[in-house]
Amino acid sequence: MKKIIVAVAALALMAGSAYAADWNFYGSARVSTFWSDTDVDGVDEWDDIDDYLEDVQYNQQLQTNARIGAKVKVSDELTGRFEYGASGGNANVRLLYGEWDFGAGKLLVGKDYVPMYLTGSNQVVDNDAALSGWGEIDGSRQAQIKLTFGGFQIAFVENNTNYYGG
Repeated sequence: MKKIIVAVAALALMAGSAYAADWNFYGSARVSTFWSDTDVDGVDEWDDIDDYLEDVQYNQQLQTNARIGAKVKVSDELTGRFEYGASGGNANVRLLYGEWDFGAGKLLVGKDYVPMYLTGSNQVVDNDAALSGWGEIDGSRQAQIKLTFGGFQIAFVENNTNYYGG
């Protein structure tokens, strides 16, 4: 019986602190629309608009970077964030972390953007991929433990073993 009372008291304490936290919700529904030339031999031979339209396809889809989430501030020292996306029609966790500001720096534990990201492209086809996975240093979101001191970040990051044969 004591265990049940302690568990209920702990849940009440956590629920009370969740209400006291500052919740800032956000979201975006991103839809891509593209006309794509699907001529497989690379030679456009057409005499009228009907021949041209046979090789051109219209594509529209909900992008994988559509999202809904919240930034949560429990105190000046303790913050967190969660973000869900829609990849392939399925909900997925994009971000989920807690961060502790200990004065001299910050400690983040969870899934967040990796510290190193050098984009060299503004490509928007293929879900705003920006050549991610094809030679670009990927700013993906991975599970990690990250320390931040001013503008310097160092992290122990989950290994990404995906191979892109693009």
